[in-house]
Amino acid sequence: MLLQVIVNLALNACEADPARATAVRVEVLPSGSWIPPRPPDTGTWSAGRRYSVFQVADDGPGVGPEDRARLFEPYFTTKGKSGTGLGLTIVASIVQQSDAALWFDSTPGQGTTVTVAWPQAAPAPVLLAAPRAEAQAEGTAPNRLDGRSILVVDDVADMADTLAEMLEAAGAQTVALSDPREAEALLRDNPGQWSLLVTDLKMPQRSGLDLARAAAAMDPPVPSVLVSSHIGSNALPPGLFVAVLPKPTEAPPLVAAVQRALSPS
Repeated sequence: MLLQVIVNLALNACEADPARATAVRVEVLPSGSWIPPRPPDTGTWSAGRRYSVFQVADDGPGVGPEDRARLFEPYFTTKGKSGTGLGLTIVASIVQQSDAALWFDSTPGQGTTVTVAWPQAAPAPVLLAAPRAEAQAEGTAPNRLDGRSILVVDDVADMADTLAEMLEAAGAQTVALSDPREAEALLRDNPGQWSLLVTDLKMPQRSGLDLARAAAAMDPPVPSVLVSSHIGSNALPPGLFVAVLPKPTEAPPLVAAVQRALSPS
């Protein structure tokens, strides 16, 4: 996950100015040499915790104040057609999941510096024995989607958003896409980021079969769940999908299928 943060920030810096080559600096700061100037722009900072701090800086055109508030919005980009608008969204998601913190500093015409404070040790575990016992007594499974990153793909944007919202309500971090080609690129460019793919079957340019094969070829492989209204009319390759659900579906069977797919065999 740390590698994905560094790679996405470095690529973002390299592409800061489409009109010219951009100089990019990646630097690990000496321990204790950097003090936060303000609360982080995303993530969590604790004064009593030890962090390793690194910066990714470029000499690009910078980001104006009118765009600062939208930096971590999905699909927002200052690069025009050359950007997907998902790089910083993914970075923010990983930073939040990892109890890390990020500061974004940019001046128009003078470039951008992104500072990341990454915790040197995991937080102490929180004991939840009593709530877990109550959940088991009531016959309900504890939420197992917390911290999971799930890519949801459906060429109907509203359907992709709906499925993503169901999974987010169960604790998952999701990215919902309606363009399967964009989803394929996101899988390819972010190995190790995704816990699961949820996909439709029939879509333009790329089918759910194409995406599931691409996900299975990742290192490590990404399991896939199919949600489609065309299940009965298509022969599915055995083993390609760990679960198949008819469309429309509701939250309980979707979350249960995802939990099964993510459970160790």
